[in-house]
Amino acid sequence: MATDFRSLDDINRRLELAADELRALAQDQAKTPEALMEQARRRVEASARVLALLADQQRLRLFSRAEQGIREKVGRSSTKDLLVGITELVANTGGPLSCGVLLGNGVCNGTALVASRAWTDRFARWHAELAAGPGRCPLLAVRGAVTSIVVDRIALAGSWPEWRARALANGWRSAAAMRVQTGMDAPAGALLLYSKTLGMAARDLIVAERAADLAGQILRATPRE
Repeated sequence: MATDFRSLDDINRRLELAADELRALAQDQAKTPEALMEQARRRVEASARVLALLADQQRLRLFSRAEQGIREKVGRSSTKDLLVGITELVANTGGPLSCGVLLGNGVCNGTALVASRAWTDRFARWHAELAAGPGRCPLLAVRGAVTSIVVDRIALAGSWPEWRARALANGWRSAAAMRVQTGMDAPAGALLLYSKTLGMAARDLIVAERAADLAGQILRATPRE
């Protein structure tokens, strides 16, 4: 379930490689019909990679600017409002996403879950209740020794039938969680990410990782409310 996260620098490097491939293909002089067809196919694939990477690059840059805006509100907005802002930022940065921050006891005035608008109230309440029982949701493992979890196909998560059924009923097909840490002690909570597409996109995992870190910084910088 775990995955390696790509950074913006890595996306930039991949973009340069894809652009180099396109330039090389443009200079290649195919001499047979078969070679021309193969060259055309490779150009289409390389162009698609360039467009996808450009989209990822733009989304991550937009996230960075909005992330700074949230940081500037620390001390002027409530902890809950800041965390809700993070969930909305994550949900709006990627594809058809939903995001929530599940918090431990005594954090944010006892609020168990703050979430983006894409979560239905019933699903949000049910997900918060899962925290009370061990082994009821794979994402909650980030409250222990695991720092991140990725479930690329919720439909195949047979070990968690209740969670799988409820997530699928809400239209979610993949999910991920990142630990929210405020220090060396026990985690303060988890950032939960759900997608309506199969497999979590690399850019969404980068954003989720950074958002979880930002949530931890906000909880460290603001008093318990």
